[in-house]
Amino acid sequence: MRRTPAIDRSGFLDVVRLLAGFDIVAFHTGSVAGDSNGFRLGFGVTVFLLVTAVGVARQVEPREFRAFAYDRASRYLSPFGFWCVVYAAVATATSLRYGEPALGWWRSCMLWRGTEYHLWFMPVSLALVVVVELARAATVRASTPLVVTISVVLACLTILAGHAGWYLRGVPCWSPWAWAPPAAFLGLALGKILQADASRRRSAWLLTTAVVVAAWSFAVWQSYDGHFALRFATGSLLMGLGLILPGISGPWMKRLLALSIGVFLCHPLVLRFGLRFLDDLPSPLTVALIWSLSAVIVLAMQRTALARFAGERPTSSRR
Repeated sequence: MRRTPAIDRSGFLDVVRLLAGFDIVAFHTGSVAGDSNGFRLGFGVTVFLLVTAVGVARQVEPREFRAFAYDRASRYLSPFGFWCVVYAAVATATSLRYGEPALGWWRSCMLWRGTEYHLWFMPVSLALVVVVELARAATVRASTPLVVTISVVLACLTILAGHAGWYLRGVPCWSPWAWAPPAAFLGLALGKILQADASRRRSAWLLTTAVVVAAWSFAVWQSYDGHFALRFATGSLLMGLGLILPGISGPWMKRLLALSIGVFLCHPLVLRFGLRFLDDLPSPLTVALIWSLSAVIVLAMQRTALARFAGERPTSSRR
């Protein structure tokens, strides 16, 4: 059976994904270091979620849902469980070192968002792909303009709800899930457009869809304090540009991209132990070193039995 490739990654999208990985490291480095200079935009999570959603939504051929769900659950939950144990062990050891209760760091919400602040991405991504796959299957025969219009409206409404929720209640424990609904709806819209036959109009529709959501997000950000909508606006616009613009690609780019998820998963470990030695360096250099040290860890893991926990996909066939 012919399979539709997840996304054509020969263009500017490769560059956007690489920048997103650096942006996530920069965002967390600045947050941990208390850097208020703003050397970060925070669009990385939006781009990663949109790439994930679009990759599922643009599938044309039918596929068996149970096999798909099992495959994605294994892909996301295995690294999630492994790194939860790693960060729990580090947190416990740190607590004991400073004479605090061994489990003083524990919060009930860590059951689903993980034992470190960034691990929420894995269960949220799993829920995202399941919802997008169900929506894709339900709209296979539906009109593309209708699906795109409804999806864009729902994306805009959920961006407003997510941003207003953060504004009214601070950053509650459920806040990471606010990223999933707008990413699912915008990803479905972009994926539905990509299903259509290639044409000059397709690029225009992709960019228009992304710009509409980005403009709405920016307007929401102007109305409420907070950064949720602004981060989604930037990520949406970059995703639209990534899908239509040519870019630099090659084996070296593919190799760097193969490190992205692994770097995402382990960079807080490097931050925890390495930032104290890099604190006096300029922010861009600190981020580059944190990313590089994380990449070294990922490369080492990918050469061992721990490869599946370092962002490397299993070698079994995928549907």
